[in-house]
Amino acid sequence: MAPSLTVPPHGLDERLINLKTLALFADRSHIASMKEKYQGKTTTSATQIDTIATITERNCALIPFTIDQLGRLGHTAHEFLGMPETVFPPTKPPWNKTTDLSRTNEFACKAHTFASNSPRHLLHGVNATWGELSADTHGDTHHTTTPSTWFQQTGSLNMSIAMARHLTNARNRLTNNGTQIQNDMHGTPHPFRKARFHNRICT
Repeated sequence: MAPSLTVPPHGLDERLINLKTLALFADRSHIASMKEKYQGKTTTSATQIDTIATITERNCALIPFTIDQLGRLGHTAHEFLGMPETVFPPTKPPWNKTTDLSRTNEFACKAHTFASNSPRHLLHGVNATWGELSADTHGDTHHTTTPSTWFQQTGSLNMSIAMARHLTNARNRLTNNGTQIQNDMHGTPHPFRKARFHNRICT
């Protein structure tokens, strides 16, 4: 599990804007992040097309996990886990045809379709299945007695680490006065890579 932290557009003052509007802005970041994953965003030597093609050929489900500044999961992770209904549920990505995801990677739509047809609401049934297979607790502590509580502990830890790394890298970039900070597609200083979408500079 490799969660991606999504961020709202740069310059929004959360004190002056309501949560519903913030959630709508965050959903744009969720969808953009999920789209990048299906297009094959990678830090390895493999090409983007090779990465997604391999996942598809091996019948592996690529399910992007994204989390925003409000603590909401993106649509794919929310549906896969079967999380409780929230006040502002995540927006379903508007991908209806192959070119909606990628014009260059034919496997992007296949990967998304396969993931969409995979089992959903995993946390609802996994405890019952474990109970039928074993009389023992799932983990070694009272926090991990069932598969769902184990996942919640592990998932929360991974998400906390991802958020901490994102904030640390962003702070380091912003406090380096000798470096120009390039923004991502939403105008937010991006700590991990150079922006490919525009050349707006944050000073």
